[in-house]
Amino acid sequence: MRLVTSYINPDLDGVASGIIYATYLADRRAVAAFAGSLNAETTGVLAHLSIADDLELDRPGAADNDGVVLIDCHHPAQIPHIPDRSGVVLIIDHHPDGDAAAFPNALVQNEAVGAAATLVAERVAAAGSDGSLSRLASAHAALLACAIASNTLDFSAPSTTDRDRRMFAALAALADPDAALDALLSRMREWRQSFLSAPTTEAVHQDVKIVEGRFGPIAVAQLEGDGASRLLARPDLRQAVEGLADRPAVQYVLLSLVDTAAGTTTLITPDPLVRQALMALSPESVDDITLRLPFIALRKTHVIPALTAGYRPTSSYPGRISG
Repeated sequence: MRLVTSYINPDLDGVASGIIYATYLADRRAVAAFAGSLNAETTGVLAHLSIADDLELDRPGAADNDGVVLIDCHHPAQIPHIPDRSGVVLIIDHHPDGDAAAFPNALVQNEAVGAAATLVAERVAAAGSDGSLSRLASAHAALLACAIASNTLDFSAPSTTDRDRRMFAALAALADPDAALDALLSRMREWRQSFLSAPTTEAVHQDVKIVEGRFGPIAVAQLEGDGASRLLARPDLRQAVEGLADRPAVQYVLLSLVDTAAGTTTLITPDPLVRQALMALSPESVDDITLRLPFIALRKTHVIPALTAGYRPTSSYPGRISG
């Protein structure tokens, strides 16, 4: 059996793309299985479409002897559940921060689109006898459409392309009216910003990726939603961000607040080295731990590349520097 997976704690794009690949594109029996936990948006969409049974959690060894298909990621630090990278046979990704050389036996498709779901949907169409998406079940068409909308932040993210828009339209046309896609997209926005009603530490730790930056391992948290910048008013925000360093091997920390209503991104870090790296994005300095960008900056498209520019693997890192 072949394992189709993504980074630990995957988002809707990785999960949806994995399910569709395992169901329609694998050249042998495959299972979509993911390590970690799923966010509220992903579990909500899967439940709404009644396809939660199409995947499994915490089964990273489901296909140890038959290869791994890695979707929506090819950064080694983000896949601790895949210790043997030589077993990865295919990568489908859309981010500039990965390391293709770390996967010596993998065919790599890494294209600049807004969602991995767009690439997977294009593969489904190309594999069909008529070059269309007609063989997709309506619930699966809706799932991919939701993933594209989610990962492009309803097509407001700067990484959005015409390919994403065209594929979303084609998938939406295939979705069963009973899926109530417009209403589901509205619910997704509510799920994405549910962190606003959570305690600060819980919110900050909700979506974290560990990145091997050029000066050490960095925990990069990101929260997206209308009004995300309201968290800046919380007196315990700095403490919650600093608490990200309690994760194993983490030396530096960063929180990115993507306010989709304001069209801005606020970056919070107590670490001078992280702040210095982020200056490549030309932010406005708000205070000693806060930087602001006048646009929607995505973690994998903008932030992580700034943190990893010029990175070369090393066996040791300098100690954490706190402001």
